[in-house]
Amino acid sequence: WNAAIMEKQEKLKMRILISNIENELGRKLAADFAGWGFDVYALACNKAAEKLSGVAYLPYDPSKETDMEELIGFMAAVGNWDALVVSPRRIQAMNILLEDERRFQALFDHHVKTAFLLTKYVGRYFAKQGRGSVIYIGSFHDEKPTGASLPFSCSMGAIKMLHREAAIQMAGRGNAYILLEVGPMEQDVEKMRGTISPLYDHTKDCIPRRELIREGEISQTVKKLIGDSSLNGSEIRVDAGFLLHYEVRK
Repeated sequence: WNAAIMEKQEKLKMRILISNIENELGRKLAADFAGWGFDVYALACNKAAEKLSGVAYLPYDPSKETDMEELIGFMAAVGNWDALVVSPRRIQAMNILLEDERRFQALFDHHVKTAFLLTKYVGRYFAKQGRGSVIYIGSFHDEKPTGASLPFSCSMGAIKMLHREAAIQMAGRGNAYILLEVGPMEQDVEKMRGTISPLYDHTKDCIPRRELIREGEISQTVKKLIGDSSLNGSEIRVDAGFLLHYEVRK
C-alpha cells in the first residue's frame, strides 16, 4: 500500500529542465524548484557552477547542437517533462565603438544560440509528447537599450522574436511558449548603468514599491505559469512597475 502511494506521488512529481545555472537567477530557480519538490535537472556545462542539493546535473552544452541531440536521447529515456526554463543571463558592459567584435559575438551566442537550439530540440520533444511549457527568462531590454551593453539588448531582442515564432509555429495542444521580460535585480544595476541614459541613476526611486525584483519572485512567477497552454505567446513584464516611471518619485 505504501509502495503504491509512493509510486503515485512519483508519477505526479513535475519534471523541469533549467538551461543555465552559472548565473545567480539560474541557481535560484533550480534551488527553489528543488525545494518545492520538483524533479529538477540543470545543464551544467559550466564546471564551476555551484552544486545544489536536489538538482541533477546534465553534462550538456546548450550552445552545441551535438550535445542537444544527446540531451533529447536522455529526456526520452527519462519520460515525460513538464517545463523548460531558458535562463542564460550574462550582462557585460561594452562600448560598441571600442570593443573587440569577438567579445560581442561571444555574448550574443551565449544567449541566442542557447535559446535557439533548446527551442529547436526540446520544443520538438514537447510537441511530440503533447504537453510542456517553454519559459524564456528575457529582459525588458529586448526593446529598450540599456545604455551600457548593446549586445545584451540585441540578444534579448532576438530571443523575444524567437519566442513569438515558436509560439506560432511549434506550439501544439498542451504546449506553451512564454516570455518573461524581467526588470533589473540588485546585482544588475551597476552593470546596466551607462552614460547614454539616466535610467539606472535612481533605480529604486523609480519603482512604486521602492524595491527591485528579487530572484525568488521570478521563481514564483515561473511556477505559476507551468502547464497552462492558454498562455502560449504571452509576454509578461516582471519589473515591479519600473518602466512605468521615468521620473524620480518623491
